[in-house]
Amino acid sequence: MRFSTIVLDFDGTVTQVEEVASAFLREYRAGISAATGRDLSALWDRNLAFVHTFAPDLGWKWGGWEVCPAAPDPYIAASTTAELTLEEAGLLSEWSALPGQLYARLYPQLAAPFREETVPVLTALVGTGARVCFVSNASTGKIAARLDALLPEEVRKRIEVVGDAGKFLVREATVEGALRARFDALPVAVASSGLRRPTLPRRGRYFDALQRLWGDDADGPEKTIVCGDIFELDHAFPAAMGASVHLIERAEPYPTYAYELQAVDALGERGGRSRDLWGLLPRLGI
Repeated sequence: MRFSTIVLDFDGTVTQVEEVASAFLREYRAGISAATGRDLSALWDRNLAFVHTFAPDLGWKWGGWEVCPAAPDPYIAASTTAELTLEEAGLLSEWSALPGQLYARLYPQLAAPFREETVPVLTALVGTGARVCFVSNASTGKIAARLDALLPEEVRKRIEVVGDAGKFLVREATVEGALRARFDALPVAVASSGLRRPTLPRRGRYFDALQRLWGDDADGPEKTIVCGDIFELDHAFPAAMGASVHLIERAEPYPTYAYELQAVDALGERGGRSRDLWGLLPRLGI
């Protein structure tokens, strides 16, 4: 199958977040207590264990929706745990901005290393002649700076970056285009095999980002493959639009959940998965 657009997630897809998980959670835990002036360590530890025990049925809440598992990576696990801890301590209303502030401070300080195959795989993707674009919740500037330092100039200049994509936002789209009617027809919630809560494909801000790539091409999704590591954030929406997906299976201590594997496999030829980026290349005939 020939794809004219290749979309990649960033964190956990081309980086190894498991390598920084312990340090990130340790510093985040310390930051909660330091900022509030209260020792919340024991409460944090208990809530972190709770989050890991009950995910993926326990979801990460955003805007009143459970938008993905509560602990698919250290960043989301920390956010979920922080909100539970602050709420239980009676501090959430006063410190509601703290989880986001700690993430913004610690994310660049503890940058996850790239997968060892990232450069040759990105080079191969660019070599197909397809449009290659990172679409991520992380900021455009942070992703662009890391790619600038990693890639040869002739490869880097062929790769676009769309950050702050808001894949976690369940909301209406704002960008018009040939595919808006298809988005508007998506259900709000879909039952997912192996998961007690529904998945929520109507990610309007994610649509806005991809619509800008697809432009006026009504067949844009069918010509697109999306590579990511968290099914609900990276794949559920584009798959519902008709795109193909490729799941990078996560490593311990944040392994891919069984329902994610089932969801990808259920897509048939439109779904694929592998434990590294090399597994993406055969999907492109490389």
